[in-house]
Amino acid sequence: MDFTTIGNPGNVADTTGRPNPVGAVAYTYQIGKYEVSRDMITKANSLGNLGISLSDMEHHGGNGSDKPATGIHFHEAAKFVNWLNTSSGNQAAYNLDELVKKMRPEFEKVITDRKSTRLNSSHRL
Repeated sequence: MDFTTIGNPGNVADTTGRPNPVGAVAYTYQIGKYEVSRDMITKANSLGNLGISLSDMEHHGGNGSDKPATGIHFHEAAKFVNWLNTSSGNQAAYNLDELVKKMRPEFEKVITDRKSTRLNSSHRL
């Protein structure tokens, strides 16, 4: 996977648009140059037993191996990044246990909201 370095620590945020402010980054980091393909996820799943699922894109351009990986939740993306790092001898980027703890209240809210919506809509005439 090819990466490019992003960084200008201490750069001033852009305050001219919406949302406001954006763009200030206090550290240097690397980001993938190209989108992650379905084939990359499939291979990582096979080699690392990651269990990452992909959305069916048959009606939206196809499920070809060279197509972008879509429908991946953030915690699955974090698993993929950790696998990329650890399989090449580097340290994991995310503590998945801590990530789940931080995200759990938001997941519970979404589940509660969905249940509430389903209950309310089922009683309409």
